[in-house]
Parts: sequence; structure tokens; C-alpha cells
Amino acid sequence: LFWHADVVNKNLVLNIIYKPVEILLILFAKKIIFTSEEYRKKSYARLFNSSYAIVPLSTERKIIKNKTSSNKKLLSIGRLVDYKNNIFLIKAMSKLPDYQLTIVGDGPNYSKLFNYIKTNDVKNVKILTNINNLDIPNIFYTHDIFCLASNTRAEAFGIVLIEALSYGLPILVGQNFGSGMLSICENKKNGLIFEFEIDDFANKVKKINNKYLNFSKNALMSYLENYTNSSFINNISSEITLAK
Repeated sequence: LFWHADVVNKNLVLNIIYKPVEILLILFAKKIIFTSEEYRKKSYARLFNSSYAIVPLSTERKIIKNKTSSNKKLLSIGRLVDYKNNIFLIKAMSKLPDYQLTIVGDGPNYSKLFNYIKTNDVKNVKILTNINNLDIPNIFYTHDIFCLASNTRAEAFGIVLIEALSYGLPILVGQNFGSGMLSICENKKNGLIFEFEIDDFANKVKKINNKYLNFSKNALMSYLENYTNSSFINNISSEITLAK
């Protein structure tokens, strides 16, 4: 059974319909494959089946190129919804006047975020919407540090983090207990984990920038070692073979 995420924050009726079927699937599974250890530890699925493996998700890039410097450009990509916690990132930029933040995405919180930026005259944050997927590689290439401030387990893994690593971007993630994003961020190696406090976030940004080339090199290395499609296929194939 491949277990990517628990269903969270859904209505009671939906839970009543699918939960019994879900529990039966768990009980009859020979093994549950989780995408991260951090998520497994908080998932209720672990209570019903003790046999498990960890196989992280993957992404693929054809061109690998090391970044050579930082221009102090921060990036966050994802749907503009509450649990992504983009408002925290925008507020934190008041402590980082020499840095720029680009938020890429669409969603119901766009007006809320845009109005906050306008009302508070935030000069160093911009939101890009309606972006074609073909433009995403260039956006990664032209930014330096990737930030993910999600604050609930609705962020089950954060595949955008491994996309960022594949472009040599160090990652900065919030202390979101039970989310796979904490497994991806090798603290003090390919990035840093911040408390949800503006001063801590700003300090961690500066720490990455001060040792940027080292963090960037480790970011790309962690992608190549753990998150390529070939790695995912090999790991999944091994687990399926063992299950037989």
C-alpha cells in the first residue's frame, strides 16, 4: 500500500464513507510504503500495520547546473491557500529589506495577500499568477533560496522542495511537525528549518546566504542522491519484489 498522505480537514460525512474501506486496505496490506519517516510517525495508518518502508517521491531534470552566487532572491511556489502560510513570508520580508521574495501560484487567498502587500506598502514581495509550467524552470534558475512556510500536515511531502533542490536552491522550511518537508530538509546541510517567528526566519535566511555556495552544492547533491526518478523506481521495485 503506497501511503502519501492522510486525508485531513475534510467533512465528517466523507470520513464515515471512506474510513472503513481505508482501514481494511491498511489491515490487508503486507507493507505500507510511506513517502517520509516524519509523516509516518504522525500518520494513523502506522497504528494498524507495523510493516513499512520509506520511499520518497521524485522529480527529474535533464540539465544539472551548479549555482555560482546568490542575488538574495527568495522564492515560494504553491497554491495560495491558508496552510501554505504565505502571509507569514510576506510579513517576514519587513526584516529583510535587501532581499526580494517572489510567490508563484494561484488560489483563493490571492486577494488577501495582494491587499496586504498594497495596504502595508511592501516593496520587496511580488506575486506571479497564471504562470505557464514551461516558465517554472527559468523562475527556479533566477532565484536563490526556496522557502516553504506550510504549517499543517496538509503539506504531506512538499515535492516542490525537491524540485528546488534539483536547481541547486537551498531550502528553508517551517517547523511543521508531522510533514514530510522536515524529512527533505537536512538541517544545516541542504537548508535550514525555522520556527514560525519572523526574527528566526530572517536570521536563517541570512545564515544560508552567508554560506550560500556550500548550501547550494549540498542541495543539488541531496537531490541527486535521493530524489531522482531512477532512485524512486529502484526503491519501489525492490519493495514490490520483497512483497511477492
